[in-house]
Amino acid sequence: MSYRSMPRIQELVRRSVFVLMASIVALTAVMTLPASAQPVQVADWRQSISGGVGKAVDRAPNGDYVVVGIESLSTIDPAYGMTMTLQRYSSNGQPRWAQPVRTSSTVAGLKATKVLVDADDNTFVFANEGDYNYRLCLPEDPTCQPGILGLFDGWWIVQKYSPTGTLLWQQRTLKVKQIPSHAAFDSSGDVYVLFANKGGTALIVRLASATGATVWSATTPYEAQAGAIALSSTGTVLVAGAGPYGLSISEFAPDSGARLIVTIYSEAAGSYAPGMAVGPQGEIAFTGKSAAGLFLGLESAARQPLFTISTTPGAEGRHVAVDAQGQLVVAGTVPSSSGTNWLLLRYDATGASVHAPVVIDRHASAVEEPRDLILGAQGVAYITGAAGPGTTLDPNATQAVTVRLVSNGTIDWVASESAGVRGVDAVLALDGSVGVLTAGNLSLVHYPVAASPIPTALTLSPTIVQGGKIAKGTVTVSAGTGVVVTLTSSNSTIVSVPSSVTVPSGVTTATFTMQTRKVRTNTSVTITATANGMSISSTLIVKR
Repeated sequence: MSYRSMPRIQELVRRSVFVLMASIVALTAVMTLPASAQPVQVADWRQSISGGVGKAVDRAPNGDYVVVGIESLSTIDPAYGMTMTLQRYSSNGQPRWAQPVRTSSTVAGLKATKVLVDADDNTFVFANEGDYNYRLCLPEDPTCQPGILGLFDGWWIVQKYSPTGTLLWQQRTLKVKQIPSHAAFDSSGDVYVLFANKGGTALIVRLASATGATVWSATTPYEAQAGAIALSSTGTVLVAGAGPYGLSISEFAPDSGARLIVTIYSEAAGSYAPGMAVGPQGEIAFTGKSAAGLFLGLESAARQPLFTISTTPGAEGRHVAVDAQGQLVVAGTVPSSSGTNWLLLRYDATGASVHAPVVIDRHASAVEEPRDLILGAQGVAYITGAAGPGTTLDPNATQAVTVRLVSNGTIDWVASESAGVRGVDAVLALDGSVGVLTAGNLSLVHYPVAASPIPTALTLSPTIVQGGKIAKGTVTVSAGTGVVVTLTSSNSTIVSVPSSVTVPSGVTTATFTMQTRKVRTNTSVTITATANGMSISSTLIVKR
């Protein structure tokens, strides 16, 4: 069930709306891809800052990469570093600044959360500065040992830097447990910051680009925790949150912060950070979790609910994007026997599944999870995160893994960074290649455009043929860069195939001829096409 509400003076008036389609979808025909089944992609360059921990990356208008992370990790809480580190690299991986820009903590440590580059090539850094939690002892308790219990987010920080790395302004505000998790720019360059509040209502703040001054602030309704922020096709501010009443999509006026419309999907109640994206037609996609599994929904640009879906046994949707064809790509998690695995889904604008769900399971027990999802051309999606196998003796250790998912649900390459721990953020380059920031050693890794083509479909026509006659086969590959596909027959005395067929550069299909022999009984023969370590098969029935 969903609800929309429109405030008149101070109170929100809640009214029911009709959800056009809602369904629970079983994960049938799931494609599970272990590590050994995936073609490997190799980085063509990487830049690292030894000992650092990567937190976020963004791409500048000229194609440069800007990364932020932490160094000199706190011995009390390694999520904080005594130094926050910012560096800029050219599109071919060369440092733009002679030295990284470093900010030192004046208290207990810094924790970077986000970096964004605006249209004027200025860099915005979002972070928290921590403070100490101390144990207090009563004089009557001689056994009490005073000291530090841990760290907490005491201040939030937003910094603006010039293209050369000069600090233009900084706002440092005392606001306990407010974490600047997401942000978006408007056409004037002002920035809207969404603050996650662990265990409470989220905060939205508009900051003036020129000075960093607060223009307005607002909060999410119904105790919704922060998930994502974006600008709608009309320039209003959209915030996805989740709380005890459900997953909410709140809309705010950009000039004043007044709350305009709230839609609540009560079936997706819970304490988590939902994902959200605005599509090319202004449609609003969102994902989270429900009692039935991974939750996914779509609203029109006019804020009319179009569909909601809960998949089972999906656990939680983390990220969602909408491609140029209006299809929704979702990255989330699915339970394993111990821990979680990646779950990758694709739906059209009506809520129909486009391809079988893809489960990535590279570790038997670890918490494997996607951390970012970005879209390229022709429906290609890049997903990065944490997956196995780890490189330490810890049985739950992971490494940074990135996959490329093509529109038909095929993964045509996977890349692993053994020292990366996890992929934390990714950006698409101007040429369609991808840059991935890993946690380990604050390492920016670049994967080139070209992906090794692999077979994605093998069609036989007809599929049942009289012995002695010919049949045609058509093989489809994932990329039009040219490839030789090896062909085999499980019974070459009955069905003979060429040893290979060439798919020329610029196309993704090639056709070949199969010669059959007369048989005494109907016989099934498997035809297999193989390229770059991946195979696909189809069955031809030869009749007597």
